[in-house]
Amino acid sequence: MTAAPSPFRGPAGLALLSALLAPFAFGAVGTTAWVPLAWLWIGLAIWWSAPIRRDTGRVSVESLSSVTPAFLGVHLLLAVQLIPLPPAVLRAISPGSYAANYVPPMVVETWAPLTASPTGTRQAWLFFSGLHALTIVLFGVSGATRSKIMNALFAGMTAVGGLLALEGLVQAASAHPHWLYGVFPVPGAGSHERGIFGPYYNRDHYSNLIAIAASVAAGLLAARIPRDPARGLRFMLNTEGFASTLALVASLILMFAASAASGSRGGLAAIGVGAAVGLSSPFLARPRLALGAMLILLVVLFGTGVPSAVARMSDVDFETSRLMVWRDAARLLEFFPVFGAGIGAFAPAYWPYQRVVRYEYWPHAHNEYLQWVLEAGLVGILMGLYWLRTAWRLTPVIVRTPEIRPALAGLSAVMVHAVVECGLRIPANATWAGLLLVCVIALPPRQKPGGPAA
Repeated sequence: MTAAPSPFRGPAGLALLSALLAPFAFGAVGTTAWVPLAWLWIGLAIWWSAPIRRDTGRVSVESLSSVTPAFLGVHLLLAVQLIPLPPAVLRAISPGSYAANYVPPMVVETWAPLTASPTGTRQAWLFFSGLHALTIVLFGVSGATRSKIMNALFAGMTAVGGLLALEGLVQAASAHPHWLYGVFPVPGAGSHERGIFGPYYNRDHYSNLIAIAASVAAGLLAARIPRDPARGLRFMLNTEGFASTLALVASLILMFAASAASGSRGGLAAIGVGAAVGLSSPFLARPRLALGAMLILLVVLFGTGVPSAVARMSDVDFETSRLMVWRDAARLLEFFPVFGAGIGAFAPAYWPYQRVVRYEYWPHAHNEYLQWVLEAGLVGILMGLYWLRTAWRLTPVIVRTPEIRPALAGLSAVMVHAVVECGLRIPANATWAGLLLVCVIALPPRQKPGGPAA
């Protein structure tokens, strides 16, 4: 009898490994990193879907039926934003797009697209296509194969998060704490040098990934904690997987310490919410265990970086650094009302209209929800409302499915940090968040509302 092929051989193994290692390439923010990754994932999807591979019986179109409409919707929006239109049409439906292309006037008026930055939108489309291809390779399967890949993804995120946390703490105590990896100086960093942490150019982007990994680790740990108060530490010591449970605990504490040491305020909020979601089941069943864990965590945090984070919080004027700019940027809806300024086009669309904090150039809005609305317009708002409706319908099933609790915890951390940061504009972080979203939404048919019982 021939053994079933490993799901980690071929395209799936390469896809999973490349996605997990992307954060080590400085968050894959450079085009030399994320562009090859996007093309790699597209190539792997073509390889994966080749007819010669369909005889394995592992391909399942239905496994991604829940998220495919959302992917196709974003692809369609990107395509529409890049279609050249006559000047008169452009002026009627998007005054900002008309101004971006025809002010000052052109000698010969050619047709122009809705996006304020065709290059930025094309780049966004390439990355999104790569992410779509990655999800097809990893989750376009069914049954036990999909579960194995999902569990490997969770374990890999936890391991990578632990390694990045250790590296960040070691670097913070090194002779060059504000060099990437403590080895590579960043040319022109200037006053922003102190924001560099670990292999990331920005402490908030670093803490965003750490929050995702820690939340996933918390979800994995929750499955190992007995709900029965009678089964205490002695019971856990005698279990077969105690060593791996201890490793999860150590990794989780290490990531909390690194997040606090980075001094990111949004990161601390994200990791706190994500871990709480991940550990909610055992902690609700065992309040004393939850209290003990909180006390240990407070000792760890205040022994590492919470004081510095609090100091940063007191030094920064949140209204100037965020609220004032958000109110000012919201004016873009007046000029790009229907289809938005273009996905990936926030920076060139905003700067001509910027009236506050003029001494700073804002490449992102530092609020993912606001930036989506500004870049996608009314169409994006309607798409978001549709996605919220879908998520609301799936919520009872999602909450009752322990297998995806790590993904739900990680996604919770992403959603919290997205209020004040632009972590989803960092390719490595966006890749992890996208994969976790697919894990949460693309449930097997037997787990969907109204589906047959398992």
